[in-house]
Amino acid sequence: MNGADPAYGLAAMTRLDRLPLLRLHTVAGGQSSFERNTRGPSRGNDDWNNFLYTRRGEKVMLDQRGPGTVYRIWVTGFRPAKDWLRVYFDDERTPRIDIMLTDLFSGTCPPFLSPLVADDAASSGGFTCYLPLPYQRSIRITTNMSRYYNIGYHTFAPGTRVTTWSGAEDSAAARRAWSNAGAGAAVPAGGTVTAGTVQLRPGAAQTIFACGGPRTISSITIALPGATPRAVTDTGRAHRGHSRFTLAIDPVNSGVTLTRRTDHGVADQRARVVVDGADAGEWSDPGRDRAYRWRDSSFDVPSSITAGRSAITVRLEDVLPGNEWTEFGYRAYSTVDDTAVLSDTLDVGDPASEASHGYTISGQTWSGSLVAGYDTADLLNRTRIRMYWDGEATPSVDAPFGAFFGMGSFGAYPTRALVVGMDAADNLYVRLPMPFRRHATIDLVSSRARPTAGVGFAVRHAPGDLGDVGYLRTSLTATTPTMIGQDIPILDVSGCGNFVGVTASYAGAANRWFLEGDERIHVDDSGSPAFYGTGTEDFFNGGWYFDRGPYTQPMSGNTAHLVRGRTACVAAYRFLLQDTVPFRRRIRVSIEHGGHNDTTTDAWTLAYYYHQPRTRLVLTDTLDVGNPAGEAAHAYRISAQTWAGTRTYQYEGNADTVDVVDSGRAHRGESRFDMAIDPGNAGVVLRRRLDQTIANQRADVDVDGELIGPWYVAGGNAFSQWRDADFLIPPSATAGKKTMAVRIRFVASALDWNEFTYWAYSLMP
Repeated sequence: MNGADPAYGLAAMTRLDRLPLLRLHTVAGGQSSFERNTRGPSRGNDDWNNFLYTRRGEKVMLDQRGPGTVYRIWVTGFRPAKDWLRVYFDDERTPRIDIMLTDLFSGTCPPFLSPLVADDAASSGGFTCYLPLPYQRSIRITTNMSRYYNIGYHTFAPGTRVTTWSGAEDSAAARRAWSNAGAGAAVPAGGTVTAGTVQLRPGAAQTIFACGGPRTISSITIALPGATPRAVTDTGRAHRGHSRFTLAIDPVNSGVTLTRRTDHGVADQRARVVVDGADAGEWSDPGRDRAYRWRDSSFDVPSSITAGRSAITVRLEDVLPGNEWTEFGYRAYSTVDDTAVLSDTLDVGDPASEASHGYTISGQTWSGSLVAGYDTADLLNRTRIRMYWDGEATPSVDAPFGAFFGMGSFGAYPTRALVVGMDAADNLYVRLPMPFRRHATIDLVSSRARPTAGVGFAVRHAPGDLGDVGYLRTSLTATTPTMIGQDIPILDVSGCGNFVGVTASYAGAANRWFLEGDERIHVDDSGSPAFYGTGTEDFFNGGWYFDRGPYTQPMSGNTAHLVRGRTACVAAYRFLLQDTVPFRRRIRVSIEHGGHNDTTTDAWTLAYYYHQPRTRLVLTDTLDVGNPAGEAAHAYRISAQTWAGTRTYQYEGNADTVDVVDSGRAHRGESRFDMAIDPGNAGVVLRRRLDQTIANQRADVDVDGELIGPWYVAGGNAFSQWRDADFLIPPSATAGKKTMAVRIRFVASALDWNEFTYWAYSLMP
C-alpha cells in the first residue's frame, strides 16, 4: 500500500490498532438502489430496483475499476428461491462468485461464514456480508433481484498492489474476533492497566486517568453500579425502627462512603445515621420511582468519625414523618489517597452475611425478595466521559455513557459491538484505540442529583511510536426537533481523519416513518455524496423498520425498539472500521428523517472519528472548461469534440434543489491541459464536474506522458445530473513537481466523455 496506509481485506479486520492511521491514498465509496428522481411522485423514496445498468440480462449493482476492496454488502426483500448474486473480478468473463442469495447469507456456505455474514433474523430484517472482496483491476457485482441493496468499498491509488480474492482466504481470525465481541480485553504488549474505584459527585469532574505520552490507550472498562439492562432480584428488609451492623474499613481512610440498594418505589425514605455512637447526619431519599424501583443511594461518613478505625458499627434509625426504611445491601468504600476502595459488603436478607456483620433489626415491617430494574436512562444520560489529548482545553471526547457505549439515549440494552458495548458482567467497554503524544486526561462527570459511588474503571495502555495518526474525537448533536426539508446533521468537520461510527436515537411517530431517511456522506467538499443510502434502518444493517426487534452484532445493532404511547423510541449503532471513511479536507455526514425530510422527530446522534485539524488536501488549481481565458491559461486542447455549451443542473443529495450553471465540452478523442500543484505533494486528487446523463463514462489518464490508469464512472442519473468524480494520482507521478500535464483519452464505453470543471487538489504529507 502507499505510504502509511493500513492493510486491506481480512488483514484490516484484525488490526483495529491501525484505525487512527490517516489514509491519504484510500477513498471510500458506496453504491445503492437509492431513488434517482427526487422530484417524482414518490418524492425520492422509491429506493429499490434502481441499478447502474443492465448487462447481458444481469442488473449491475457495482462496477469499479481497481485496485480496491468491497467490504460490505447489504440487501433485503429478495426472493429466496430465485434471486442470485454474481461477482466478476479483474475483467474476467466468468464470475468467481455465483451464489443464491439465500446461501450467501446463511452463514454455512464457505467462505461466506457466520458471523461475517448474517441473515434477516440476526440483523433484524437485513442481510449483511462483511467478507472482504479485494480486487486488483476491477470488480462487477450483478444480480437478478429487484429490491434494495447497499455496497461499501475502498479504492486505492493506481499502482497499489492488491491480491484479488480467490475464495481460499482464511477468515478464521476475523471470525474469531467477531465471535468474541465483548469478551475480556487483553493488556497490550509492554503495556499496563490503570484501575481503581471512584465516587462521582454532582457537577464535579473525577479524573480516572492522567498519563504522559507518547502512548496509546487500547481499551477502557467502566463498572457503573445500576447500569444493567436486566431485572435484578435481591433479598432485603424494611423497618420503622432501626437496623444495626458492622462493616470493615481501611484504617488509613480520609472518610467512608456507605451505599445502599433501596426500593425507591417506597417514597420519601429518611433515617438518622449513627456511627460508633456518634451522630453522622440524616440519610434521605426523597421522591419515588414506581416504574423501575431500584436505586443505589450513598451517604458520606466524615473522617472525624472513621479515621484510624478498621471497622465501624452503623445504626440506621427510621425518621418520622416518612415511609419505612428499605435496605437490600450495604457497601463501605474507604477513601484512600483520593480513591474510593471497596472495603466491605453486607447482603441484607442473606443469613450468612447478616451473621458475619452482626446485623440486627427492630420494628421490621417487611422481608422478602424483590424483582425490579434501575432507571438506567437517567444514569447513562447524566454520566459523561471526557477525554483531553495533549493539553487541550476543550475535550475531544465529551459524551453521555449511553450514547458513547453504543446503547443510545433510552437506557441500558444488551449491546455487544466490536468496539463498544456492555460485557457479560455489565461492565461498559470501549476498544477504539486512543493515541496521544504528550499527555492524556480522562474524566468522568455526573450531573445526577445524588452522588454515584463505587464506579470502577480500568484503562489499558502502552507506549509506542504513533506514526501519522488522528486523535479519537466525538461529535454529539441534538436535533430536537428535526427541521422539515433539512437532514439530521451527524458530523461536519474540517481537517483530516477517519469517520468510524455513529450511535443514533430517535423519538417520533409510532409508525416509525422517520426511519425512511437516507444517509448522505460528502467527502472533501465534493458536490456528490460518496455514500447515498436507502433508509435509516438499512444504514444500521436492519430492514423493514427492524421488523425482528432489537439485535446486536459486532458492527451494528438496534438497541432500543419500543413504543411509549404515541411515540416510538429507536436507538441504533453502526461502526465503519475496516471500511472506515477517510477524509483529507472535510467530511459532512447527515441522514434524512422520513422519505424526504418530512417528519418532526427528536434525534440525538454521536459520531466517532479520528482527526487532525490540519487540512491535508489543498486546492492548487481550477480549470473552467468552456471559459476562453481559463482554457488559455491552462493550455487546454481538445480533439474529436462532440459537444460544447452550457448546462443548468442540480447535484444529488443535499443539493438536489440548487441550480448550478456551468459551461463545458465533450469528446470522443482526447483533451489536454496543465494544472498547478504543490511540489511538496504526496499525490494529487484530480476532480471533474460531469454531466451524468451520459452514463458509464471512461477514459485513460496520462500525467506527463505516463499512463496512470483508467478513470471510470459507472451508471448515471437523468434527474440530478451534476456529479463530481475524483481520480487519485499517486505521488510517483507528481512528487516534486509544480505543474502536471494531463491527457484524458476517451475509451469507448459511453457516448462520449464530458468535462465542465477540473480541480487539482494536492495531498500534503
